Amino acid sequence: MKAFKAYYFYNDPNFGLRTLQIPYSSASQVGLQVMSVRQDLGDIPNLKLSATYEDGTKNEVEWVFDSKHEFTKPLLIAKSLSESTNQDELISEPVLERVHPRLGFANKGMVVKSNDDSDLAYDRKLGVGLEQESYVLELKAKRGSIVQLSSSLNQLADDNQVLLVNKLTRVMTSISKDETVSLKITEPLSSFDVYIGSASYLNDIKSQLVPESFTLEQNYPNPFNPTTVIRYSLSESVSVKLEVYDILGRKVQTLVNTKQQAGWYTFDFNGTNLASGVYLYRLQAGNFVKVQKMTLVK
Repeated sequence: MKAFKAYYFYNDPNFGLRTLQIPYSSASQVGLQVMSVRQDLGDIPNLKLSATYEDGTKNEVEWVFDSKHEFTKPLLIAKSLSESTNQDELISEPVLERVHPRLGFANKGMVVKSNDDSDLAYDRKLGVGLEQESYVLELKAKRGSIVQLSSSLNQLADDNQVLLVNKLTRVMTSISKDETVSLKITEPLSSFDVYIGSASYLNDIKSQLVPESFTLEQNYPNPFNPTTVIRYSLSESVSVKLEVYDILGRKVQTLVNTKQQAGWYTFDFNGTNLASGVYLYRLQAGNFVKVQKMTLVK
């Protein structure tokens, strides 16, 4: 361990370890070596959501839908290093869910939570049932980066999908079986409402989440340098024009000029080539017109 660095130690309760020895310079200093073996869930219905980051690293979360509330028991292989024996001791304990540390200390990661304000986070969550409960997914990654999300289904109907709804931007992302989508990260720690079910069920959810009015939100961050996110909503399909002006009213850039469907939208504005100062961004959607200010500070 290095001076002036903070460290987080997560003791998986499945391992049953009660001590942490420092320094940990070799395996011989620890009396027990423990390895977790993830068994195949077999015919238990489950859904996996995988995230691949720009550096190639991956994270995975999983929902298991077992009406009997029975779970495949994890297998722990424990071998005493202090004894000269070749026999492995097998330990099996029932575990319903896999708790995961929160993402506060991590540069990137992904966990799932219940939608009940609980502080517990999981990388495997026992689901109440398809189309019966929503969840919360937390995804940590560098703002502005692209994360590839993919899903896989086991013992679930092929038309089941995952719908992610960003809690801040309200932008929706649907992921079908064996599909990979690119997700632009707009916050260092993104939080999503998660719905799992058939395409028709998720279409009903989408229709309930359609904005009730046209809006143009304050950009964030603000002040910014050099990028910021502009968010707006459309209550119906309409021609949209989003433009940026300087404080003297001169057009700087046209960001959007097309017809868009009802929903929430975000645009990443980059002010690298602009001087510091106050700028105006203007949304015209049909008869709706609104202007907001943003400040670029270099």
